[in-house]
Amino acid sequence: DGLTRGAAQFGSSLSALAAALPGDEPLNSFAAGLNDAVAAATSLSAGAQQHSAGSAQLEGGLGQLGQGTARLRAGLALVADKLSSNPALPGGSPAGLSESVQPLIEVAAPVANQGSGFAPNFIPLSLWVGATFCTFLFAYRALPSVLAAEPTLALVLGKLALPALLVCGQALLMLLMLFGVLGVEVHSVPRFVVTLLLTALAFLTLIFALVRIFGDAGKLVALVLLVLQLAAAGATMPIELTTPFFQAIHPYLPMTWVVRSLRIAMFGAFEGAWASSAAAIAAVGVACIALATWFGRWRPVDPEAYRPQIETD
Repeated sequence: DGLTRGAAQFGSSLSALAAALPGDEPLNSFAAGLNDAVAAATSLSAGAQQHSAGSAQLEGGLGQLGQGTARLRAGLALVADKLSSNPALPGGSPAGLSESVQPLIEVAAPVANQGSGFAPNFIPLSLWVGATFCTFLFAYRALPSVLAAEPTLALVLGKLALPALLVCGQALLMLLMLFGVLGVEVHSVPRFVVTLLLTALAFLTLIFALVRIFGDAGKLVALVLLVLQLAAAGATMPIELTTPFFQAIHPYLPMTWVVRSLRIAMFGAFEGAWASSAAAIAAVGVACIALATWFGRWRPVDPEAYRPQIETD
């Protein structure tokens, strides 16, 4: 009996033990938790290794920082040793220290007023227009047939004689207007007068040569040349502000030297180098007379048909 009861109790204990054990789901959860714990432990180990490497790098960086600090301290000590213990204070004012260069402006060629300043721009224009008008008053190419055998140079000079008096009279009349009416002040009156007369004659001979060589088309060429010179002679605007083309032809235009000569005579500009400019203007006149003599053509007419260009009756 006792054995039977013991066996029965043992069986009951086994049943109770089996009933007390958890099911499959808790066991599976437990196994998954163990796997997560293992993975976390692995990550923790890798992080610890990275921390160790970072600590080593930080230690090296701190060592370099210490060395740099030591060098900076040595450099500051060297600067302090080289500098004077009682340095002299810089002189001047704050404005002078902020702008160390003070420009010095000197007026090399004083101009009395704006009207006088613009005079060298418009005087050549007026003289050119006056010389152009002469082409409508005088027949530059027409020649009485009885004079066809005379020397060409003599004929050219004879053709220019009366127009030259006319343009010189225009220049003198302009001179009276500038001095008597407008009250223009000039630096050198003799140079100014000579420049006006030379310019009038040079423009006359230039337009005369164009008409002699090209006929009436020379008047159109003279008009185009006038417009070109207004832009490239440095009269209406500084030549440095124009295009490279105008700057290239600037030294070879007659009006360039006229404007320069007038500014020298009126204001004493260009250090008073008037002779070279006046010589250039005179050279234009001589060259144009030579061109008209060598390349110009006459149109012989009967003496009875040789009349003024403008009819008054």
